[in-house]
Amino acid sequence: SSASVLTAASSPAALRTAARSFDASTPLTSFVLEMTYSASAEKIGGAIADSVKPRYRGSASDISVLESLIIEGVNKKGGQATKGTTFRFDCSEERVTVSVDGSVQGAANFAGLGSAFVDVFLDDNAVSPTLVSSCMDSWSNSQAKATAASLLELGDDSFNGTGSEEQDDEGSSSFLQNAVESNMK
Repeated sequence: SSASVLTAASSPAALRTAARSFDASTPLTSFVLEMTYSASAEKIGGAIADSVKPRYRGSASDISVLESLIIEGVNKKGGQATKGTTFRFDCSEERVTVSVDGSVQGAANFAGLGSAFVDVFLDDNAVSPTLVSSCMDSWSNSQAKATAASLLELGDDSFNGTGSEEQDDEGSSSFLQNAVESNMK
């Protein structure tokens, strides 16, 4: 859950480890990128692919699938990722699912690709060191830790029978994610 990652945010290395563990408590790590300037489909797809390549141990053709999903999504909106265009990358142990402006483009289903994508933003050579610093500043303070502990407690209640019986795992996950996001704003 997002709360599990928050509780692990004691250092950049611990944050990275938690975000790429893809275990039962954190099966998915999502990145939402919003364009602040315009770029062509090929430029943005290529830039992301070039950032993932040195971090991925699989075939270069796997990276091409990821790049194609990005390009296809941008091409559906006219070939230009304009200011405000949002990209969402849902990373798991076995895949990276790509969405452009809320529209799912598909998934690059290759073991290890999700971890490589997480590393683009969280490893020692992260493309945005200020993102890592911002995450640490936001998530390692006492208020964030208290929020995370409360959310983990709520999550435990919903899974051990003391919460709503009708809420499924996806609903619980969505509830916790929304609670984390609203508490962190």
